[in-house]
Amino acid sequence: MNDDLQIVRASNLQYCPNFQTPWLKYAQLQDNEHDITDFEIENSYDDIRVITERQEKYYLQVVYLIEDEEEFVNWYFVIFSILIFIIILVGGLLGWFITRRAMQHVHAITKTARDIQQGNINLRVPIPNAGEEIDLLAQAFNEMLEQIHVVLKELREISDHVAHDLVTPITAIRGIVETTLADPQRNTAEYDEMSCRILEESDRLVTMIRSMLEITRTESGLFHSDESVEVIQVLADVVEFFTPVCEDKNIEIISDLPQKTFVVQGNTSKLQRAFANFLDNAVKYTPDNGKIAIHCSSHDEKLLITIKDNGIGIAAKDLPHIFERFYRSDQSRSARGNGLGLSLARANIQLHNGTIDVESELAKGTTIFITIVRPHP
Repeated sequence: MNDDLQIVRASNLQYCPNFQTPWLKYAQLQDNEHDITDFEIENSYDDIRVITERQEKYYLQVVYLIEDEEEFVNWYFVIFSILIFIIILVGGLLGWFITRRAMQHVHAITKTARDIQQGNINLRVPIPNAGEEIDLLAQAFNEMLEQIHVVLKELREISDHVAHDLVTPITAIRGIVETTLADPQRNTAEYDEMSCRILEESDRLVTMIRSMLEITRTESGLFHSDESVEVIQVLADVVEFFTPVCEDKNIEIISDLPQKTFVVQGNTSKLQRAFANFLDNAVKYTPDNGKIAIHCSSHDEKLLITIKDNGIGIAAKDLPHIFERFYRSDQSRSARGNGLGLSLARANIQLHNGTIDVESELAKGTTIFITIVRPHP
């Protein structure tokens, strides 16, 4: 339509033949203004929507049935509802499948745990490759089972060793008493000798039990100490203590300790006991006129200690087992002891954030490497 409100161009008006345009209303529109109005058509049940916009000297008018728009909205709602239903259905089925698959692996772990409860400690959960979380759970469960298996194995071995080592002194005590009481001509001196031997065997029992308790307490982490320990000074005191013993056997002891301090948190008596055990073994298994060398050096936060002797050495087959409780090599069976010294020494070194390595060769000697690391504050 132009400014005179005359129709210039028009499309098919069959949907609104009786529509009367309110020209006066549109005549008031300014350029680029538009109007949206709904109308009822006479003698018809249809409603129309008229959109009118003025562009300079012309009016652009669009007319369409509201019913078409409502039909589009209805179809949109139906399609949207169907899609939502399909999404919920597929999502539910997918979630059920994934959950069921995941729970199968959880049930496998549960079944393994119940089988282990029946006594089959060697069982392990298979890694299913069913997702990172499930795989990590199965791996952690297997690692826990492996640790439990190792602990139970150690407990069995310890129980066997304890039973064997307890029988020996108890049998000795019983034999001493029976022998003494069986002699009708026994006198006070024999009773005194019996009492001394019983006391000696009892002390052996008490020492063994205390060592076992100390090892268990130290390795389990139950022992805590915030004492400041000067490691080099502790080692120097132990070397000084063993110097007279070395002189009695004509063993040359060479000590190369730096004139500096290296302080860690720990327990002085436990560290002394560890160093004393290593030096005691060196003196015990080094022949007369032998040599023992102690060297110590520090690098940044790490202290390296070397104890080397030219004694009888350790066989290659025994070397991996020397730190096991109650283990005694063929060369050490003739010497007095209970096989707990090195186990306790290693536990005490580990208490001070240290590690131990051993190199040895029969008839040539043994070298102990101790590394203690000072944690960063």
